[in-house]
Amino acid sequence: PYIIKDQDELHPTVIRHEPELALFLEADKYFAWFEEFFMQIARHLKPGGVFLMEGSEKHLGQLLLNAKKLNLFSELELRFDLTGRERFFFGKIEGV
Repeated sequence: PYIIKDQDELHPTVIRHEPELALFLEADKYFAWFEEFFMQIARHLKPGGVFLMEGSEKHLGQLLLNAKKLNLFSELELRFDLTGRERFFFGKIEGV
């Protein structure tokens, strides 16, 4: 999930073709959910392992700041899609 549930700016095809569980988190749980998610990722990646996640450009910047505070990844950055929007969260675990 990567969208705060109260948002109504989604294209109708997204809602028609994606299960709600895969899209939405409650607003009050959004950032805490991702904090736990990042900790799980860091525990399961091998040294030198990378993580790439597509997300909402509205929240990726804040997610990046939150992940930096956790100090789990040796590299963190946002990457852009073909339209120039921040779309991907990239993290790497220190190692090879």
